[in-house]
Amino acid sequence: KKMKKMKNMKNMKNVKGDRKSESGNSGHRPLVFGPRELALLEEVSAAIGTPVPRGFVGRSERFLARLARWNRAMNLVSRLDEKRIIERHLLDSLCVLAVAKDLSGRRVMDVGSGAGFPGVVLSLWEPGARVLLVESRDKKVAFLKTVRRELGLKNTQVMRSRVEQLVA
Repeated sequence: KKMKKMKNMKNMKNVKGDRKSESGNSGHRPLVFGPRELALLEEVSAAIGTPVPRGFVGRSERFLARLARWNRAMNLVSRLDEKRIIERHLLDSLCVLAVAKDLSGRRVMDVGSGAGFPGVVLSLWEPGARVLLVESRDKKVAFLKTVRRELGLKNTQVMRSRVEQLVA
């Protein structure tokens, strides 16, 4: 099993060239956009009528690396979903753009942000959007604040609150 992981890591390709290396993977296969995931990203991009923003792939991979690291300590996403997290969570998050094509200058609120889907992904895609991530659990708030700080998401704020408190 260990040999298979090492082989997978050797076969990984840096596809877009806008990636920064991630350390601290503790032997886990890094979450990267392989040819299949890049093709799916291009399909989603074409469907919503917006080209993939420069740097999106690399910044998304940095986000996913942090998510994988934190997910080992607390349950942010199902362990079964980790292998298909790009398809099941990241690309699904972009489907919001099929309805709201241009988020630049608009406010976006992600209530119950948890692992940051779709809020962090939308923030990465559209730096001109103002994104508010609302989460009630302290551990998840800590994760979201770490992601915000480490990825330099200046367009994103994290709020610890319950939705009932927001509407009251």
